[in-house]
Amino acid sequence: MSTCILICTYESNQLLALFTGKQITSLWKNHPPIFFCGVNCRHNSSFLDLRVDSADWLGIIMDAVDELIKKRFESVYVVLDDHPPIGLCEEETLNNILPKALIELEAINISLLGSGYGREMLGEERQLSGITVEALPDSYRWRYSLHPGIWHLESLRDLLSILESESISPKGRSPWDFERICGSDRFLASLPPRNRCFRVTSSLPTAAIGDQILSTLLRGVGRVMRSVAGGFGGSKAWLAVSQRFDFVNHYYPGIYPVFWRGVLVQGAINPELVRFCRFFRKKKLSHQLRVGFSTV
Repeated sequence: MSTCILICTYESNQLLALFTGKQITSLWKNHPPIFFCGVNCRHNSSFLDLRVDSADWLGIIMDAVDELIKKRFESVYVVLDDHPPIGLCEEETLNNILPKALIELEAINISLLGSGYGREMLGEERQLSGITVEALPDSYRWRYSLHPGIWHLESLRDLLSILESESISPKGRSPWDFERICGSDRFLASLPPRNRCFRVTSSLPTAAIGDQILSTLLRGVGRVMRSVAGGFGGSKAWLAVSQRFDFVNHYYPGIYPVFWRGVLVQGAINPELVRFCRFFRKKKLSHQLRVGFSTV
């Protein structure tokens, strides 16, 4: 299957998008070709043409998907600009196994932010091609999550077309509205029977072994400290200690190591990610966060 990577961005986030592309190039060996959408950059062929308002994310990604289909790609890894990999990626699984699994499962998407590593499993496990994935139930609101994941291009185009027919207001055409609306019961009822969403599990091979071990240890310490704090100080103390360990609970050290809330939170560097870099000794990433990607 012919696969590519699409990094979705905005004019104001162009440096961040380039940083994410650089991280992929550095940490994902032999990765598929990378394209960007949402920015006009005519001297660079990896930037797809911007034909609509730069604030209209839905229109931007619809145009991008159409362009990738014309280029004869069949599947795409959709990556928002603030979700770079923050550890070594698993080349074989990303390049070969998951694209094949997408077809074998007749899936719309397979999310790379999955279950395991402290995240609850919600659906049934499916084993195929030497890997295990989780079939997400229709009751799961975020089954169309825009965390990094692989999508069947034609199925994504169909999904976007149905969403476009909803006549959503200009303010409701963002990535977050895409996740919210597509996950609603009302929208589910408008979809054809082929509604299959999956995500990876911790049983997949991964290159982030060291990060896995450290995150497991820190999660264990966090559970003990939460229990002790809750026992002595009540719910407020339990919550305070929990928040101190959010940085490890929001890290998924899978085949594409990713941070749940991304690099930016409300336009500023994610403080949990800064704390994560300190504990996990991600010196290069920490430097990029401090200088604001100006060295990309």
